[in-house]
Amino acid sequence: MTLQIEKPKTKYIAFIADIHGNIEGLTRVINQINEITKKDVIIYSTGDFVDRGPSSKEVIQLAIDLNIRAVVGNHDFEFMNVWKFTTMDRFSNHLYEGMGGQ
Repeated sequence: MTLQIEKPKTKYIAFIADIHGNIEGLTRVINQINEITKKDVIIYSTGDFVDRGPSSKEVIQLAIDLNIRAVVGNHDFEFMNVWKFTTMDRFSNHLYEGMGGQ
């Protein structure tokens, strides 16, 4: 089996990571990327769009709007699995204890 990878039709590729609900930071980085690349760029993310910051929903929407290609980070994965907890308190405790809270 041969894997063929198509050459990107853009001049630049950018990687971002660990956004954690920080829409202001993401917007600032996107603006800097666009300034350098003149929007001739494919943006990839190594995940962790959500958690910690106040704007996880807005971060996800911007990533969708900009067609950012991403893998699921550990924080994203935990949020996708919220249904297994019976209360938000249990989920909050799980995130706090399991994702770096002290």
